[in-house]
Amino acid sequence: MKRPIRLPLFFTVASITVASIPATAFAETNLDDAPPTWLRGTGQDIEFLIHGEVFDAEGQPAKDVSLTFTMNADCTAPAIKPQLDGHKFSAWIPAGVSSYYSLGITATTPHNNQSAAQFLAAHQLRQTAIDGLRLKLQKPTTTKRVRVTFNGQPVAGATVKVELGFLQSSQAQTDAEGVAQFHLLDEQEISDVIAWTEDHRIGGYSLSRGPTRDPNSNEFPVELSKCRDLCVHFLDENGAPVAGIPFTMQVATPPPHYNFIGTNDGFHLTTDAAGEAVFRWLPDWQRHHAYPDIHTNAWFIDGKPPQIKGDTYFVRLKKCRPRKIIGGRVNSTVTSPGGFQVELNSFQGERENFTDSRRAFTDTTGRFTLDVLPEIKYCGWVLDSEWVAKSIDLIPYSPGLDQIKSPEFVVTAGEPVEITVTTGTSKKPYRNLQLYFRREHDYQWQENGETRKGSSGPQWRAKTDEHGCASTITAPGKLNVRVYSPQWRTEQWIEVRPDEPARVAFHREVDEKRALTGRVIFADKLPGRLDSVTVQVASVDGTNNDEQEVKCAADGTFRFETLGTQLAIYAATPDNAAAGSAAIADLNQPIEVQLRPTLTLRGQLLGDGGQPRPNHRLRVYPRIETGEQNVNASFRRFFEPRHYELLTDNAGKFSIANVPCRTPLNIFADSIESSSDTDFLDEILLEPGESRDLQLELTSSRNLQSQLPLAERFATTLRDCQLCGYRPLLILAAASPSGPVAEFVHDSFRNDDKNPAVYDFMQIMAVAEPEKLTEADAAFLKDRGFEFINADRVTAILLDTSGKPLAMLPLDPRDATAAATAADFLREHAPPRADAEQKWAAAFAEAKRTNRRVWVRISQRYCGPCFRLARWLDDHHELLAKDYVLLKIDNFHDTHGAEVAERLTRGNRHGVPFHAIFDADEQLLIDSAGPRGNIGFPASPAGQRHLDKMLTTTRQQLIDAEIATLIDSLD
Repeated sequence: MKRPIRLPLFFTVASITVASIPATAFAETNLDDAPPTWLRGTGQDIEFLIHGEVFDAEGQPAKDVSLTFTMNADCTAPAIKPQLDGHKFSAWIPAGVSSYYSLGITATTPHNNQSAAQFLAAHQLRQTAIDGLRLKLQKPTTTKRVRVTFNGQPVAGATVKVELGFLQSSQAQTDAEGVAQFHLLDEQEISDVIAWTEDHRIGGYSLSRGPTRDPNSNEFPVELSKCRDLCVHFLDENGAPVAGIPFTMQVATPPPHYNFIGTNDGFHLTTDAAGEAVFRWLPDWQRHHAYPDIHTNAWFIDGKPPQIKGDTYFVRLKKCRPRKIIGGRVNSTVTSPGGFQVELNSFQGERENFTDSRRAFTDTTGRFTLDVLPEIKYCGWVLDSEWVAKSIDLIPYSPGLDQIKSPEFVVTAGEPVEITVTTGTSKKPYRNLQLYFRREHDYQWQENGETRKGSSGPQWRAKTDEHGCASTITAPGKLNVRVYSPQWRTEQWIEVRPDEPARVAFHREVDEKRALTGRVIFADKLPGRLDSVTVQVASVDGTNNDEQEVKCAADGTFRFETLGTQLAIYAATPDNAAAGSAAIADLNQPIEVQLRPTLTLRGQLLGDGGQPRPNHRLRVYPRIETGEQNVNASFRRFFEPRHYELLTDNAGKFSIANVPCRTPLNIFADSIESSSDTDFLDEILLEPGESRDLQLELTSSRNLQSQLPLAERFATTLRDCQLCGYRPLLILAAASPSGPVAEFVHDSFRNDDKNPAVYDFMQIMAVAEPEKLTEADAAFLKDRGFEFINADRVTAILLDTSGKPLAMLPLDPRDATAAATAADFLREHAPPRADAEQKWAAAFAEAKRTNRRVWVRISQRYCGPCFRLARWLDDHHELLAKDYVLLKIDNFHDTHGAEVAERLTRGNRHGVPFHAIFDADEQLLIDSAGPRGNIGFPASPAGQRHLDKMLTTTRQQLIDAEIATLIDSLD
């Protein structure tokens, strides 16, 4: 499971301007002047002075203004009382609170029904405090209706709340017809809807989640559900109740959509002395996706919250680890260092799959403090609306070395980026569209003896104006710009260079729905009424989000409108006795779906040692896709119209009725190691009338390389080096696999960003306290004559591919010259670089001489599937050599490697390994881009089918039985 990352909210409603106010603005402090008057305090007591003016719709100073300030933070936000002087206002904003995210400001004049709303992200506070705000009141321009029903009947007197984004919301009551009306400003859009009644009925949804809903609609239906009480218990590691835990319940529909219903005041609770709280708003559904968000820095939820079963819900808490307060600094020669937002973010958080994110603001001298976890690596950055700094990564606190590294940043002016967005055939401006920006910093860290890689960095947003334009600033380098709306998503990466114009243009080709007609027919003259058939239609073009359900007419025709350019269609009878699917890549072609009898899928699930896996959860998903590639796809490229979920019986057997034929079926099972993960088991395609008993295997996940016996890792690494041209390097260190010594080993011998020569070596890591070595590992080291020197030393041993030591380097990580000495050692012993052009010429000369093909693959050092493919090719070299000369190109490291690799990829983007077969005259015959993308090492059934095609269409000597042997060996 991917670790979720919280995006900071920081863009401004387009109708409200942030502008200089000459009469009241505070000039930015010169570097030699007194501290700025718009900033005060240090640490948790830092405050910004936000000030501005409010004008009415005619541009005149507003009268009788009412102002509301709302803070968004993980903790309880303090109340903010602005000072008013006619149409002018000011307020000190406490920015040092824990996990501060954003600030919302609402201005109203009740006598003339005018209002304005301003959103300020944390990184916008500094410049806003300098420039001031100018709020212009407006009258509502649009009216949206929310229709509330229960059992299909209107509900009067229900409370309805709509979220408008950026800390804005509006609340109203339904009338006798069950309708609540909301009068919105031109730029305001409904993002979430929730409705409830005093007798505990509730309903709601987010428009950003499925099923698809049109955010531009004038009416939003909400169906209420009765609620039941849920008693929530918080227990510590010993099972004792935990009192005083503030939390918010989050409730969503079950898979596949996980659509959250929203919250009202009853969702915010605190446990009593018995560690309990009664949640009164749980919808009385059979299944939920629900969990508590706790608001405390003292505890975290241990593991994944359990599924809700019954009326009692137990949540295990774990005490947070002690933290270390560290200081840092922001420096600048071009602006005052005060008021900058600094963030440190680590993937090694205490809670699994959650990052550890710490935020702070600098005081008037540029100093800040943060509390961090010991021994873990953080990525850090400064985020501001006008200024930028280079992202860094570091371990701020290492108690083992009694060492504190203070993060420091140098702030400079940002490079401007201009974005334009158009839509439709006339390319009209796309107004009020949210744009998302991301600047990534790649880094590595040590975790449980493994090298982990991640990308983190600043993320921010902007909104297009009435001309479809937006602007931002960023640091030189790569910048990701995304459109991420409920119905349209796409992205671009650009390279921003100093003092060069940086522009991004997006165009949405389809902005109006296209009316289409399809037809359902019964195959083989099946009996039944076509007007009872339900048809599901979903866009699978990766750019547009559209899913809908329609009914057939008596003649089997169905009609619908869609924004999608590629479609997946699934049709079924009411009893699911007949079903069919179609993938439509060309909407100009006739749309036809054939219904065939569904089948029963039977089988048995086996575990380790071939033993049955009883009572184990299986999931089967029919998957429809066109196979078209879209590297910028943000929405789905496939559609899963049904979900089958069941438990195996006591003998591990299972039976699933009404499964469609001629539709690929993907089969998953809960992982043995983690209840939050699933493992892919197989993909099958059933033919009409087929009867099949599957035998599926679910074994413990293969051990990570560092968890395998040292002897096995040693032998595998030597073989990989021999096959792929790298040099083996044994690293010995008597230290913790996750501490500062391990970090030195990583930086000196595994991080090719710091030392490019690392790329030429494959490391065999023996970094552990000697007393924690397994008996087998200790015996292996002793038999080979390798030994730890002492706890303060790291030893690097260069080996040949037979395992014989060639050179040895002992190092003390505390020595200031140790890193440079290690780099010199690797450069001295690095192998000569291969020339891809020479290898290419030699391979094709051999192919011509022997009348064979050339099978070329692109491979890289840090690519596990590349090594798997290399081993498989070596295992079957004798058979493959009948028809193929095998050639490996490292497009990253070989001289001329990138140019030669272009002959395979032809400018397209593919992962590695990517491979292709040429004739002896260098004509491309076929490559590894299958119907579902690059097959790489063909581990999946679809990949194996494409490899079979590659071999069958290019062979000259191989016979069918030999190809079948090759394909079967991949299992």
